[in-house]
Amino acid sequence: MSMYIGANVNEQAACQTIKPTIQQGDVPMFILEHIDLDLTSIQNILGKNRDEILALIHFLLAQIMNSHTLAIIGEDYPAKVCGLKDKDSRTQWEDDFAKRYIMPILQDMENILKKCNDGILQDQRLVNHLRQNLDTTKQKLSVLRLFLKEEHHLRAVRFVPSIIRLQKMLIQKYSRKLDRAEATTLTISDVRLQMRQERRLKEFNHLLEDFTKAWNCVRESLETYACPANESIVTVDKVYCRTDITEKTAYQPHTNIQGCWPLEDSLPKVHVRDISAAHLVSYHPDKDLLPMVLANCNYSFEVGQGTKVEYNFTNLERQLMDRFLFSKSIINNINEIETITYRSESTNAVVFKSLCLRVKQERLNPAVQSQICGELRLKSFPDLCESMDKLDIAISFLKSVGSDPESSLSDFMTNTLKIDNPFPSPKAHQASRCKNTMSLWITFAMERAKCLAKYDKKAFEGISENFKNALTEENINNIEDILNKLPLEQIDVLVELLFECIVLKIDVPQNMDDEDYVDMSKICLRDTLIGYLDACPYEEEELTIEDTLMMAIGQLPSDKEDPNRILTGQSIEVWNLVNKVFTSKQRQKH
Repeated sequence: MSMYIGANVNEQAACQTIKPTIQQGDVPMFILEHIDLDLTSIQNILGKNRDEILALIHFLLAQIMNSHTLAIIGEDYPAKVCGLKDKDSRTQWEDDFAKRYIMPILQDMENILKKCNDGILQDQRLVNHLRQNLDTTKQKLSVLRLFLKEEHHLRAVRFVPSIIRLQKMLIQKYSRKLDRAEATTLTISDVRLQMRQERRLKEFNHLLEDFTKAWNCVRESLETYACPANESIVTVDKVYCRTDITEKTAYQPHTNIQGCWPLEDSLPKVHVRDISAAHLVSYHPDKDLLPMVLANCNYSFEVGQGTKVEYNFTNLERQLMDRFLFSKSIINNINEIETITYRSESTNAVVFKSLCLRVKQERLNPAVQSQICGELRLKSFPDLCESMDKLDIAISFLKSVGSDPESSLSDFMTNTLKIDNPFPSPKAHQASRCKNTMSLWITFAMERAKCLAKYDKKAFEGISENFKNALTEENINNIEDILNKLPLEQIDVLVELLFECIVLKIDVPQNMDDEDYVDMSKICLRDTLIGYLDACPYEEEELTIEDTLMMAIGQLPSDKEDPNRILTGQSIEVWNLVNKVFTSKQRQKH
């Protein structure tokens, strides 16, 4: 290499050192061919590829430059050795040079190569230089330009199959078993522990590592990206976009994939469930893309001009298309990517409407319901949640296939659905009929909500934020004044009535484009409650409410001109307040 550079200064002198004699104009090419043969020899000796050999040589040259200090320059070396005047002095010089510079590199070659590759991967200067040069060329190169524009995102596409596998693994484990609040407290560390117990930790770690790499590629751009999913627009909270994935990161089992490419109509299609790496633009940025860029850049050195880099853009674009883009596919049915169903989302007003059409529903006898509630309070919270999961399964079947309303619900779950120990309450097991399914679910759900409220946990995770507006101080005072005039038993009835109304009437999805659409959150809560009592979904005659309770409901501020009017949009906070007052009075009574 020194001879090649020297030939640019004094080609005649370089020519005189070469045997056999060659023409002076052939010197640069002769030396380049010699360098190429030397590189091949080093490849064979060390068992490394050409790129790795070049990296080692660059590292060696950097070490020489960094070590060229005054201490070394001032070393007392024999003039005979430094002069390289004969074969012996040259051999001595080469041995000393090898011991000082080459041997340390050979002894730590693997670590050095790893550091070099990591450095190349993190060094954006070459790619930026490529982009800058591309901007100055007049060639069209539309595919290359688009590829480089989207490259930072495209490098994440190769992780899509792993992300989908991770999503399926987590959904299989947690779907219908968590509420949103519980999901935010479940950390990656918790999931690792559970995966270790199931002997799936190695697979989970591999998939999570791929997800993390993809996340780091795209998280900044997600701050301004909206993704169509489930007939709505989904955005990622900016707080998440600015968060690293660590052991304390909360489990959030959601993902969606969107992408586009020119001429996509001409590409083959693949269903989302069949995606593999072969269908996707898939490459490793430093193992696949960088060598391709390096192979298409030409270095030239001129004295006084330094090193000049030129790119073969046309060839680079062709290779990109051949290797990364051709024979890829467009993903169909993007909306069919599975997403988690939280426990609070699995059974709702729409589901109950279907259930009532298939199996007529009646309330549980009040005495039976009271006994069931008493038995539930003696059980653990996980037992209650597990029973709701089992009841959700029964409801999903009953709304589809139906059953004799008078038949035992417990028998249906045990014998038909093969669900063991469906209820933690013996009374529920004994007394519940298929016609009581909705009432039993409401009973379970309300006990669960009370338990969550006791620990200041959110009890209505699946319900729209439109119905979670805060109460003013004046609102709270008005409601407490009304409740203080009621006996404890009627406050208990109001807690249940409000809960039913929220679940069965308020939490009903509405189409905003419908000409009959009414924003429920803007209606006064008094009218909503009275409307629910007049159109109760249960089969029996109109629910009998004592006059004192009806009068109390009628006292809820509802006048449009009243600044303290209580709206349906505040219904969740009203329930929380009524339940809090009931719990406090019940505690005082005992």
